[in-house]
Amino acid sequence: MKQHSKKINKKLVFNIIFFILLIFIWGTAIYYGYFYVKDYIDVKLNTVIEKLNTVEEINSGNFDSVNSQIENLNNEIVDLKNEIIKIQDQIVDLNSYLEHFESYTKEDILIKDTINEKIELLSNEIDNLTKNIQILQEAPNVKD
Repeated sequence: MKQHSKKINKKLVFNIIFFILLIFIWGTAIYYGYFYVKDYIDVKLNTVIEKLNTVEEINSGNFDSVNSQIENLNNEIVDLKNEIIKIQDQIVDLNSYLEHFESYTKEDILIKDTINEKIELLSNEIDNLTKNIQILQEAPNVKD
């Protein structure tokens, strides 16, 4: 019986040591696994953050470019409006000049016809400029 009891004790000690060893291996695997996964996630997060910063820098450059283009378009619109005002003033002056004709000779009629043609050309140019202004104003992100 003592021998049987010694066998059971040895087996029990072996099982306890084996169980403790398994717990140690399991704990070590969990410990190193945690740090491996944490390091992996940190590296991936840093990569994503770097890519986001790069995209942000590119978008910032594009935004500046778009803003300068919008500013240029606004300047062109102002210039076109000023040109239209000048042309309208010229038309008014020509019309008032034409109204003061009292006697028409052949030469006067030719001059009047020439002036009328120029008025018509200027009127067409105003129409074209007006259409261009409307097109520029309808462009996205254009501010008056």
